[in-house]
Amino acid sequence: MPDKSKSVEEALGTILRAAADAGAHVVEATLSLDDAKVPVAGIDGEKLVALIRAVRPRIVYCASIPFDAGAQILNDLFGDDADEALLNRPRVKKLVAKWRPNDGQAAQGSAAVVVDGVVHGLVLDAPWYAEFEADIEAHGEETGRLRDERDRRAEAEAQKRLDPFVKALLADPRFSGPKVGRAKRLALAQDLFPDEDRQALAEAVDLAESRHWLSTGR
Repeated sequence: MPDKSKSVEEALGTILRAAADAGAHVVEATLSLDDAKVPVAGIDGEKLVALIRAVRPRIVYCASIPFDAGAQILNDLFGDDADEALLNRPRVKKLVAKWRPNDGQAAQGSAAVVVDGVVHGLVLDAPWYAEFEADIEAHGEETGRLRDERDRRAEAEAQKRLDPFVKALLADPRFSGPKVGRAKRLALAQDLFPDEDRQALAEAVDLAESRHWLSTGR
């Protein structure tokens, strides 16, 4: 269970001192419990310290995650679409500036020991981390808008880049000839633009076919 009564560094420091007193080896790692096939007991920091002192385990697992406002906000808001250029967005920049003073602090941490086949552990959040998560959630709608805007801009740029190829294809009578399918149109594109990337030409053919259908119904 989370222990939010003190900073992550303070809480882990107490656990590490108990581990040292018990002669335990500290492994800097987080136990993965998502698909755990062993019993798991969530305990608070004081109980974990007491357990370490009582059973003197050979190994104590302990880890923390230092906070980086820019990287964390990009990841939480944009995930796989994260791009450092998004840090220049006014609202994103303002959010990063708000949380930048926390850079370098441990945002989250964990500690665990295995005793008699049972994992005893705790997850730690910095006292300010709940407010940070609330800020991230509040910016979710703005993030969606930014992502949609970015996608529209990328699509417009792609169409602008492909437009010369599309116009050349539509102007060539072979493109709309009888019994001409996509394979022949792609061959035509490669004949007209032999030095161009095949993927770009395939996209140009798709776009040209869409425009041809819209203008002729065929």
